[in-house]
Amino acid sequence: MDKDGHQREQQQNNGATFGFPFKPYDIQSRLMRTMYDAIERRRVAILESPTGTGKSLSAICAALSWLEDDERRQREQCQQKAEALGQRIRSESSVLLPFGLIVLNI
Repeated sequence: MDKDGHQREQQQNNGATFGFPFKPYDIQSRLMRTMYDAIERRRVAILESPTGTGKSLSAICAALSWLEDDERRQREQCQQKAEALGQRIRSESSVLLPFGLIVLNI
């Protein structure tokens, strides 16, 4: 359930999870996977589907899922870089201390 108490159908796609407000039809799952993959690979996708098959909702779910995944990946990268920088500062603290700099280990 989401924060509003609505049931969400979770669809897996190579690690991507699509929060869909109900059980998607096969065509909707395929649209979401294709759209997600196109965004992930920075490609243009031209998709066609009959009226009423849920293209708009599928596109929104795919785009939001990719955005959440990308934000998480960027946050993890920043955290790894910050940790590496912190380790480097701690390892070189003996070089910095003679110059009057204080290194706080937080």
